[in-house]
Amino acid sequence: MNGEPVAERLQSLWQEQPVGRAPISLDELQLRARYLERRIRWRNLREYFGAGVVVIGFGGWAWTAETTLIRTGAGLAVVAALFVAYHLHRWGAARPMPGEMALSGCIQFHRTELERQRDLLRSVWTWYLLPLLPSLIVLNVGMILAHPERLRNVVTTTVFAVVMSAVIMRVNRLAANRIQARIDALERDV
Repeated sequence: MNGEPVAERLQSLWQEQPVGRAPISLDELQLRARYLERRIRWRNLREYFGAGVVVIGFGGWAWTAETTLIRTGAGLAVVAALFVAYHLHRWGAARPMPGEMALSGCIQFHRTELERQRDLLRSVWTWYLLPLLPSLIVLNVGMILAHPERLRNVVTTTVFAVVMSAVIMRVNRLAANRIQARIDALERDV
């Protein structure tokens, strides 16, 4: 024998070894933190814009609607939109990573930010969808009482709102799961 089987076996063993991951660098972590910060800022801007559209649209309706019940429902939508925008600003705002932190501090800061965003998305039904429910109910009752002939439209709108709420919950749950995967990856990388 010329030794080739031994050499091939050693090479095979070497190639089959599990590859260890290099620990995350400070630069990589700061890059990830800036990416998260940008994503959060854009998400929040979209939501603030949406809240502004609701405030303007339903605010106008609150002044011009034909019945007190419809005006009340529209006013509740304005209050709900303002609450959602406030809650998002208070609990979901992007926090920049301090530049003078050591690696361990940066890791902890980034993990905390990821957890905060994950928890915000997981609880979207309590601070985003639930505040809109009174408005939907009051507007629907008001529309049915003012225009019984439009019952089909009210039912269609309500079904659409329920479906959209389910989609919003699902999309936010998926986003929360993606953030949890990032948290898990961060744990593996350190």
